[in-house]
Amino acid sequence: MKLIIFLVLISLSSVIYAQENDDPCAPGKYDRISMLKCQNISIERTDTKLNQLYQELMNRFKEAKNVKRLRKAQRAWLKFIELDCLYEEGTESEGGREWALTYRACIDRHKQQRVKELETFVACTSNACPY
Repeated sequence: MKLIIFLVLISLSSVIYAQENDDPCAPGKYDRISMLKCQNISIERTDTKLNQLYQELMNRFKEAKNVKRLRKAQRAWLKFIELDCLYEEGTESEGGREWALTYRACIDRHKQQRVKELETFVACTSNACPY
């Protein structure tokens, strides 16, 4: 019986160890593939939050003109961050091997800032709200 418990504990610890080592965002993971995977996780989380806030704002609007304004602003903002990050990081052919990391970090930084802006709009309850 002790042997069975021992074997179960060993197998569980190796599963946990494998899962911890599969985490691309774990401390000490500085290889390019792990960094790209970790960046993807961050961008996906930020995109999810952005979409949630955007939908929350869209659902608040009572007038069609406000829906159009936010939609237009969001589309312009998406184009802006693409162009801004190309300005900061250059094109893929100019940026070399690390370009994907630096370009995507720029995109993620802009998106995280936009989350903060939209959170401010969502939290606004005064007459000075932008809608």
